[in-house]
Amino acid sequence: MDEKSKPPEPVIVPMHSDHLDALAALESLAFSRPWSYDALAEELQNPLAVFYVAEDVETERAVGYIGMHHILDEGSIANIVVHPGYRRRGIATALL
Repeated sequence: MDEKSKPPEPVIVPMHSDHLDALAALESLAFSRPWSYDALAEELQNPLAVFYVAEDVETERAVGYIGMHHILDEGSIANIVVHPGYRRRGIATALL
């Protein structure tokens, strides 16, 4: 694929409540035991949680996300997911 036909890179933004429906749907697509809407919403209130969302710049659709927990000087990845139709484009790497 040449540079002209490559899809645009997603934009990475902090997770907010408007993302919750899309992220819960992504979870259901990707995992047999997905995180629920409520579990994702709880992370918004968790002061140790850091979540970022990859949005398709053309559609503003959430196409992936990463969730981390930051404690003192360490971080732990809680979850990372990319929509199956958007995989192999470097989105997970961008989220990391």
